[in-house]
Amino acid sequence: MARERGIPAVLAIPDATTVRPERAMVEVDGSTGRVALLGI
Repeated sequence: MARERGIPAVLAIPDATTVRPERAMVEVDGSTGRVALLGI
């Protein structure tokens, strides 16, 4: 749906829910696919 509307999106990030520490802030860049944990 994002592609059809021209909206950048990041999908299928392996272990995204298990690797991220609880309450950690995450920065997602849909244009490049970059995902970064902030403050760690």
